[in-house]
Amino acid sequence: MKKYMLIQKKCLFLIVAVCMLALMTVLPVTSSAATSFSGNGTKNNPYIVTSASQLQAMEKNLSAHYKLGANIDLSSIAKFTPIGCLGKPFKGTFTCDVDGQGKPLYKISNLTVYNDAGEKNNHKIESNNYPDYKEKLSRWEAGLFGSTNGAKISNIIIVNANITNTVVGQNKQNADGSWNPGQDEQGAAILVGKAYDSTITKCYVQGTVTSSSNGVGGLLGTAANCKITYCSADANVYATGYWCVGGLIGSAYTNIDYCSFNGRVETVGSSVGAFVGALSKEYAINDCFCTGTVKGASSFASFVSVESQAFNCYTTSIVDGRTKAQTNTVATNNCYITNAVGGLQTGFGAASNADILKAFSGKKGWITTGVELPQIEGIATAETGVADTNSSSAKDTNSEIASVPEDTQTAENSADTVAENTAENEEEDTTNSEKQTVVFKTEKSAADKALIITLSVLIVAVLIATVVMVVLVLVKLNQLKPVADTSEAEDIVYESQKEIE
Repeated sequence: MKKYMLIQKKCLFLIVAVCMLALMTVLPVTSSAATSFSGNGTKNNPYIVTSASQLQAMEKNLSAHYKLGANIDLSSIAKFTPIGCLGKPFKGTFTCDVDGQGKPLYKISNLTVYNDAGEKNNHKIESNNYPDYKEKLSRWEAGLFGSTNGAKISNIIIVNANITNTVVGQNKQNADGSWNPGQDEQGAAILVGKAYDSTITKCYVQGTVTSSSNGVGGLLGTAANCKITYCSADANVYATGYWCVGGLIGSAYTNIDYCSFNGRVETVGSSVGAFVGALSKEYAINDCFCTGTVKGASSFASFVSVESQAFNCYTTSIVDGRTKAQTNTVATNNCYITNAVGGLQTGFGAASNADILKAFSGKKGWITTGVELPQIEGIATAETGVADTNSSSAKDTNSEIASVPEDTQTAENSADTVAENTAENEEEDTTNSEKQTVVFKTEKSAADKALIITLSVLIVAVLIATVVMVVLVLVKLNQLKPVADTSEAEDIVYESQKEIE
């Protein structure tokens, strides 16, 4: 009897082992096929992103280099998970090739981000009890990228975006003056919720941002120590948080150059501007403009909420409900506001369209002929659009910052920087090769993928057949039931003899 039980246990163990082997064999194959990329993720050979699943998979490797390689419609992802957070930010690069006229070849459309942390954890403006708060890991950001640090993003176009953040922003502080809890660790925008030490150039976004958090903008929620150039946003920004809401950027601790915003900003908080909500005084806004409407803030402005450094800028944005025109005609640093009723911006001189055109005529980077108001040369806008990939002018450039006028290129193109980048590339090639995982496996051809799937099916079939055979053997052994005990055998013989008698 003991031998029979031992055989039964071994058979059961064999069945379990075979089933586990089947799972271990099949799961890695299917997962790698679902999120594979061409390229190896290095600067010279970035991962090529061509599908919604690949774009979402960028969240799995936050230090790699990526390039948009096709138009991506994100309608299939109801709630896109932002790439990176404050504690684990995106540190790589994301770019798109452009044609001969500087138009990106591809775009991202129908991005939907819904951060439900606030409603799920019952955040309330009158309470500072946030049970889900974890320092820099709360994931209180919303955007294509939740947070970036040291990243480079260029030539990215996002249209028809819908960003929602239910995290509640307020102004609660601890006894030592620190925010409580994490009021500066939240944000919402279409491109990046919280950007630090990042280069963002020639990006365009269009859509709606709705947020109850602090730090809300159309392009970026918060930007600190970044390089932001030639970007624009056509967006409606609706915010109910306590502070820092702007059309382009909610809160800025950085210079902003050659950028624009068009749309509506509506909020109940403080530090609100049609272009930038709040700008730290040690930084400046250079050669920018905005149009649209700002409404409902406790402190508001047609350009930036506080008296900040601005040079060669203008705004046509109105304050909804304001019935007075700005009458000050003294322009500080060549900054202007149209003298239509409803404008309000400290330091900007009221002027007509013709006067503003004249003031910007001859300024580097500005177009003043054939337009009603000055326009920025080379800026990413809805008019630049996405290049016709069938056009003879389309070309594969692999440039991280393409079509920026030559006079705006900086020391990044110097011999020292080129040498540094070369060494960095070699190091990154080695490092990324060592860190390759099955999720970021080099993409196979269509035939290879089909072969992998076929082999997987065959392996599963063989394993199932093996399990069936083991079960059949077990059943047969149970039917034969060997006599394993001599005393039991003696009882059987005795009963047989009794029957004969």
